[in-house]
Amino acid sequence: MSIIDVSIKFLRESRAEIKKINWLARPQLVNYTVLVIVFMVATAAFLGSLDWGFAYLLQKFVIKTE
Repeated sequence: MSIIDVSIKFLRESRAEIKKINWLARPQLVNYTVLVIVFMVATAAFLGSLDWGFAYLLQKFVIKTE
């Protein structure tokens, strides 16, 4: 088999597999995207507050800059 035959076979099989996928409806996709963004913002805020708190404690008790 030549490289062209192998490439054509690969593309045909890929197209057949893509047709089997159950794609989400647009409203579901938007809802899931918003959910992920909200979760990531909440996680970033939580981790940011921990970072700020630990930095404050370090400066207050370990580094002691007064």
